[in-house]
Amino acid sequence: MGYKRDEEQGLLLRLPCKMDENTKVYEIYRFCGEGAWEIEEHYIKFSDLKKIGMTVFLTHEVAEKALAEMED
Repeated sequence: MGYKRDEEQGLLLRLPCKMDENTKVYEIYRFCGEGAWEIEEHYIKFSDLKKIGMTVFLTHEVAEKALAEMED
């Protein structure tokens, strides 16, 4: 009853992935703001959620594709 009500009121947030200590994500970054862009693998943090699809990706393949597009 409470879950359905909360869902109907738009109070639930659907996350794009599991949020546990085993969920890996891939972040595009530039070491010290200079040099080549790199892809770093790390375990997801809440601060990654707002960056998913921009600089944080759920698979390495998608991160590589985004990096190739950035370099073009």
